[in-house]
Amino acid sequence: MFSYQLFKDEKILVVVHAGAEDYRVQQRLRRELAAQDGYNEISRVLIDMSALETTNIDGRSMAGQLLKLDAEYQTRVGQMRFAFFAPAGSFGYSLARQFQGLAEISDRIRVEVFEDGDDACEWLGLNHGTAHYLGGEFQVGHS
Repeated sequence: MFSYQLFKDEKILVVVHAGAEDYRVQQRLRRELAAQDGYNEISRVLIDMSALETTNIDGRSMAGQLLKLDAEYQTRVGQMRFAFFAPAGSFGYSLARQFQGLAEISDRIRVEVFEDGDDACEWLGLNHGTAHYLGGEFQVGHS
């Protein structure tokens, strides 16, 4: 399962990967997201991979996805920051670390992997308590 929520005012995208994920479905939802008003203003992405169990994405597809992201972000000022979080040793954590390594091809994309959602939020520059996880949905607000 791949779900997302776009917070235009905060310029944050929150993505949740859970269960068994199909790469083709993820790509379709990503295209849908890219068409939304405010997507081009996003500068920070919070990605919860704590409940991801399996995926059919391979390294080549992941590298291709990063190259597309890098091309998209060429017109933006500054870096795109991706903060992944998942428990150490989990499938999601391992996949996020692979994405982090591949992201080194770009100076426009910065990726960090955390074991804790609060640490991920802090790295993205969100105040403590600004973003919190409730019942499978992120709530982002002003504090």
